[in-house]
Amino acid sequence: MAKRTTIMLQFSKFMFRKRMAMGLTQRGISKIIFGTEARCDYISRIETGKKDISLKSMDAILEALNSNIEFIE
Repeated sequence: MAKRTTIMLQFSKFMFRKRMAMGLTQRGISKIIFGTEARCDYISRIETGKKDISLKSMDAILEALNSNIEFIE
C-alpha cells in the first residue's frame, strides 16, 4: 500500500469529525453522497486511512458535509 499523503490523512480526520458533529452515521453520509447505504464500507475505508480518493469523490463528500477547502497562497 502506498504511503498516505498528509492531505489525505488530514481529510480523513476532517471527514470523520465533521460527520460526527453532524450526527451522521457512515450509512447516513453514504446515503447522502451515493443515494444508498451500501457504500458505507467505502466511507469507513476513507475515514480509517485505508482508501485514497479522487478529487471528484472529495468534492462530493465536502458537498454532503456542507464544507469546502480553501487554499492559502
